[in-house]
Amino acid sequence: PSRTIDEWLADFQCQSNYEQIESNLRPYKAKGIQINDLYEKVRTQFSRSHGVHYSIINNQLYAKTFGSIVDFRYMSDMILTSLINKVILPDMELIIQVGDWPQDEDSETKDP
Repeated sequence: PSRTIDEWLADFQCQSNYEQIESNLRPYKAKGIQINDLYEKVRTQFSRSHGVHYSIINNQLYAKTFGSIVDFRYMSDMILTSLINKVILPDMELIIQVGDWPQDEDSETKDP
């Protein structure tokens, strides 16, 4: 790919702000996200369930699976691989829960 993600979004005339996403991420903007703390929590919690820690480095996808049941991982693999084949993504880390139900039972009551 030769286009950056910003060029790709502009080509498709995507809006620059999505209120629902902004609203969902607002609590994290104030405190920030400490990836090492989050990684440890997810590693322990998802080790008995379903999760994938993705790293995109130099537009290459790397993944580490948590837990033994990751049947839905192929969907997130396909989405990320498709994006990587279309655009140059910035380096990033993602943790995706790939089970078919929420894993953090008390997420509604906790601060980020």
